[in-house]
Amino acid sequence: MQKVLLGLAMSCGFVLNVQAQLKKDVLVNQRSVAVVTPKKTLVNKPFTVAEVSATSGRVVKPTDMVKTVSGKSISVDEYLKRVNKLEAEMSEKGYTLRNFQPSASNLVRKPVVVEEVKINSINTEMNRNLKPLSNLQSNNSKVFFHKGNIAASRASLLNGKNLAAINKLKEQLNKKPETIEKVYDVDRYLKPLADKIKAELNNDDAEFKLATAALTVRAYAAPPANVVFANNTDVFSTTESEYKVAVTFGASMKVSVGLPINLTIPLATMNGEFVAPAKTSKNLSRKVVVNLLGRSLFNRTSAINGNSLDEEFTEELDIAELLNSPAMSTVNFMDWIPSVGFNTDVSTAGAVGCMYKADMTRSNVDAYIGPTYSARLRVAAKYGLDDVLEGGIEGIVTLLTGGVGFGGNAGLDYEDDKWKLVNKAYIESTLEALKGEVNFFVKYPDFGNWSCGAPCIKTERLNIFKVPAAFKLRGTLLEDDNTKVLNW
Repeated sequence: MQKVLLGLAMSCGFVLNVQAQLKKDVLVNQRSVAVVTPKKTLVNKPFTVAEVSATSGRVVKPTDMVKTVSGKSISVDEYLKRVNKLEAEMSEKGYTLRNFQPSASNLVRKPVVVEEVKINSINTEMNRNLKPLSNLQSNNSKVFFHKGNIAASRASLLNGKNLAAINKLKEQLNKKPETIEKVYDVDRYLKPLADKIKAELNNDDAEFKLATAALTVRAYAAPPANVVFANNTDVFSTTESEYKVAVTFGASMKVSVGLPINLTIPLATMNGEFVAPAKTSKNLSRKVVVNLLGRSLFNRTSAINGNSLDEEFTEELDIAELLNSPAMSTVNFMDWIPSVGFNTDVSTAGAVGCMYKADMTRSNVDAYIGPTYSARLRVAAKYGLDDVLEGGIEGIVTLLTGGVGFGGNAGLDYEDDKWKLVNKAYIESTLEALKGEVNFFVKYPDFGNWSCGAPCIKTERLNIFKVPAAFKLRGTLLEDDNTKVLNW
């Protein structure tokens, strides 16, 4: 009977523990200090009431009221005191409010901006030689090819009912066991995505890393040492034949999204193993363990009673959480702003999960397993300077969506009067990474425009990170068939 389990029921205590662990295990490190070539210091020239009157085209008195960047009304005299304090510090850096308009050239770090046309070109190149994806339903005919009446269509080929095959095998009991074991380095197949991310976002220190990732498909078939036909006993039920599909996977992502810090975020580890021994004195076994930041997302490890398993399972864990707010300074972003300290709120959102589908008998393992992601990062901050100038940071970046699917088929088959040892594997990817935008914005007085009754407030938004389309690795990365005809 097929089992389909969706969702995750967790206690509040468990959620809080995961959130606490998330704060602990997401690494926040300062990036190297950006090198800024200082501009020549300007002679400081404070703004006066007379200059303001001349610029505005009207007589301005020190007691007149003007509005600040936040909309608060203060006297011209008080306003100019605050403005001149800012002007003095800007003059030291080689700038003046009299003719200033901030631009990307004022960012102390080169912004990470990748044009959509370039990303699309990269994606086309990465995926050019990949076979199209085949969804799980269509894979049922490719990998899960013993669906239906398993006992009738599969087991009957290998037990005493198939007298012709067994009699032939009985006459050749001196045949040796056969083994096919293939281990696939998954890192190799995800390397194009990892390399392109690192190359294109080099200035941002972005990195997608696999901790350990491998797919193992093993088929071991031993001919029976003695054949007993009584009661149609499965002739392989006393052999050491065994069939296995196993997966290990671990991933993390390092990003800064234009910030002067790096965030290294673990994106779950997964271990899956499906083992089918032919010997009926042993149990079939299923082991699927997914950990998020050292906490178990789910653990479905157990021996299976009976001679078959047909199961499907999906589960996810919400990772919404505010991370520790790192201390920032405006001088880490712009080369003209006086140093103002502020905190940046960084939070994660989305989910990390795992799904699997397995079909096992005493002579076969068909399994599909893989992690799934929908992880995002949100950044927000605001700073102010004497109500004359203010700004902040805002943005959302999709770190990773989609998933990786690992499929394997190991078993013993009898077709066209031939014994075959089946060993097939495939890897599919629907991964999309690092799409989003983070901006640094500045609101400042425009002293060339007094049409607002005071210097009008201008707002400039500068991209510090902009990737308008995701890096995509989408298709069948591996399709390998090592099935061989046995000399039995």
